[in-house]
Amino acid sequence: MLTITIFAVVNWRIAEQDSKTALARSLAAQAQNLLLSEHPSQDTAYLLAVQSLRLNPSGEAAQVIQNSTIVTPNSRTDRDGYIRRYAFSPNGQMAASVGEKHFVRVWDIFSQDELAFLLHDQSDSSAITSVVISDDNQYLVSGTTDSGWKNDYTARVWDLVTGTEIASMAHEYSVMSVDISPDGKYIATGSCDRTARIWDLSTGEMVHSLFHPDTHTILTVTFSPDGAYLVTGTRQSFSVHVWEVSSGKEIARILHDDYVTAVDISPDGKYIAAGCDSRGHSIYVWEIRTGKEIFHLYHDSGIYSIDFSPDGEYLLSSSQDLTVRVWDAKTGEELSRLAGIGAKTVSFSPDGGYVYAGDYNENVQIWQWKPEDIIAEACSRADRNLTREEWRKYIGDALPYQSVCPNLPIQAEPTEVIIVDPTPY
Repeated sequence: MLTITIFAVVNWRIAEQDSKTALARSLAAQAQNLLLSEHPSQDTAYLLAVQSLRLNPSGEAAQVIQNSTIVTPNSRTDRDGYIRRYAFSPNGQMAASVGEKHFVRVWDIFSQDELAFLLHDQSDSSAITSVVISDDNQYLVSGTTDSGWKNDYTARVWDLVTGTEIASMAHEYSVMSVDISPDGKYIATGSCDRTARIWDLSTGEMVHSLFHPDTHTILTVTFSPDGAYLVTGTRQSFSVHVWEVSSGKEIARILHDDYVTAVDISPDGKYIAAGCDSRGHSIYVWEIRTGKEIFHLYHDSGIYSIDFSPDGEYLLSSSQDLTVRVWDAKTGEELSRLAGIGAKTVSFSPDGGYVYAGDYNENVQIWQWKPEDIIAEACSRADRNLTREEWRKYIGDALPYQSVCPNLPIQAEPTEVIIVDPTPY
């Protein structure tokens, strides 16, 4: 009897949650439709989206609110044209941006002050493909390609305090990706010469050359948080490789759907997330030791960038579909979304409460993404709750009429009008 009762309670709770989820999706869809209608009612749309987030957080509901009220754009002058890549410093204060030219600008995200200008070469034929800032904010590494006669296929190490180059490491062809180990001892580079290489940061000497026989191009390299492993993502072979840093040996290989364009490793070192190009437009999350797939996430186009949150609970991604999304790293559910931004690089803030997204034009959007923060911000800007008529129209009897934003009053219940017959003479 006890077993039957427990089973019934569990099923009831599942049904209740399913009902809440269905209602949340319906409210998010209605809110989006209201904004797209011929005569949009923004206030109503935002309140429906808030109620949807209260029931079940989703990217669709968050998107209704995000773009108009929650995003703080920090823009610089568009003097360098198209921005190829960004790197955000681990302390959340600096951004390094590279265009299609031969220099790196490092600037304060909040004040917009330029902190360093790092010139690779006087020749315009040398273009920078990748950039990263060390965990201690002391060094920057950049990688280059060269369309001219000089064949400058190098990675360079810069001291951010002095702005001087302290080491240079050469490949046979273009350097497509760079990373610095968490302890600051090593640099990893990925190239179009079939190799990823590990270098000593202080001397510039090569430690290991990691040969990839089935591909020409290594598009991304990433050290694990403990520095014990290097993960590489490839182009032609659509694969992710895991290498042991101490020995230079390959210990795992996992197949993806397309060119592997972005890789990150969870802070506890247990999981790999990897995104791919347009044909696959997907993100896989695997266990790093077993290669077991945990879940599979989809955008509507190719993946630009991914990042685990500092606590490992969330995964951030940006795509060619002009969205930035936050996912639950345990369930794969989409929790939040920012639309209409071509974010080449995205990163969580050090406390995990904000997202930094760098676009094509040297702009950084600072985005408050957590559902509870979005709700609080939206309600701080609202000046009313849903009316009873709106509640009946969009929510009906699914929930009793209540306050969407507790800081605001709700419409009073209409009082019954009693008609008294006149007293006869």
